[in-house]
Amino acid sequence: VRKLSLRNIIDRVVSSGLHQAMTPFLEQVFHPRSMGFRPRRGTWTLLAQLDQEIVEQNRFILAIDDVRDAFPSVN
Repeated sequence: VRKLSLRNIIDRVVSSGLHQAMTPFLEQVFHPRSMGFRPRRGTWTLLAQLDQEIVEQNRFILAIDDVRDAFPSVN
C-alpha cells in the first residue's frame, strides 16, 4: 500500500483561475498577428493567414531579412 499525495493542487487551481480571468483582458492587448501561446492560434493559423495575404496582395516571394543582428555572437 502506498500513500498517494496531490501536491500543489491549490497552486494549480489558482493558476487556472487566474489564467481564465486574465485571458480576455490580455487578448485585447496583444497584436492581432501575434500567434504564440494564444488560444485558438498557432502555427497553422499563422500559415493560413500568410497564405491568404500572399494571394490577396499577389506577392509570391517570401523573404526574411534583418538577421545580421539576431545572433550577435555568431560570425
